[in-house]
Amino acid sequence: MPIPRTVSRHLTAVLLLLAAAACGVEADPARRRDDAAETSATRAGSDSATKPSSESLVVVTASGTRTFTLAELRRALPTDTALVRHDPAYEGRAKRYAGVPLDRLLALAGVTMSADEVLYFVAADGYRATMAQSAADPRIKGIIAFADLDAPAGSAWQPVRHGAQSISPAPFYLVWGQTGAAPGDTADAALRRPWPYQLARIEVVDPRKRYDRLYPTGVSRDDPVYRGFQAFVIESHGGDQCVACHALNRQGGSVGPELNVPRNITEYRDAATLAAFIRNARAFRAGTAMPVFEGRLSDREIEDILAYLRWMRGHKVPLDSTGAAR
Repeated sequence: MPIPRTVSRHLTAVLLLLAAAACGVEADPARRRDDAAETSATRAGSDSATKPSSESLVVVTASGTRTFTLAELRRALPTDTALVRHDPAYEGRAKRYAGVPLDRLLALAGVTMSADEVLYFVAADGYRATMAQSAADPRIKGIIAFADLDAPAGSAWQPVRHGAQSISPAPFYLVWGQTGAAPGDTADAALRRPWPYQLARIEVVDPRKRYDRLYPTGVSRDDPVYRGFQAFVIESHGGDQCVACHALNRQGGSVGPELNVPRNITEYRDAATLAAFIRNARAFRAGTAMPVFEGRLSDREIEDILAYLRWMRGHKVPLDSTGAAR
């Protein structure tokens, strides 16, 4: 699979690079989303574009659950046209979509959020991504797309390619359209948002409860350790979070290896090597499929992630004989 498509949707975020450095193996970028899913969507033949059968979207809050069909959303909310200048699911091409505004949908569902809560997006195949309120940016607007305006004649969607397979983004695809800034100004901001397609569910969650074994209790929000937690669990790097594929204390994804127990990755790899590997894995391994992160992650972001990993080294959970957390 070409690198841009890998970066667009299945980029495992920076900790996958750390794990690869530690284990001496390359993760298969073509499988990152499918392996991260808790349940795999049924795929048809290699040339068919498959999609979930249900055209409904579930919104879950502390006060209850609401389910909206596509027809209900179109009746209740205005239809917007989203101009996406760099769509990560389509190799960075410009795309146009019809959909309903994310903020209007959340208001319709009665969503209210505390400063500690985040939005948790769940796709039909189990893929998950999170977004904090602090990620709001007036230059870009979230749209729950229900139609691809650039799809071939007679089709509602242009399929997303996954190796030999074609997958429809239907029924819903969260995209980030430009609201008025000059072309190119919003590409980085948009790529730091989640881009889940085949979107089926939106939840309001408190990461202190959802990721209780990962949360840096007692650490101030301006501390590098807390910023590193944000980068690992909350923030998007090309559309995904590290925790979608990696676990700490046996909590998180399972595509990449566990990074804290029984040994933390910083206990057997020095910080300079890890930071250099993150910036440019190709300088370490010829022919690697890992993208170059030079310019994609700042020096401070890398240092924050390493600070968080070092903090986690002192906050391990005990394991039972099977390797599960006790």
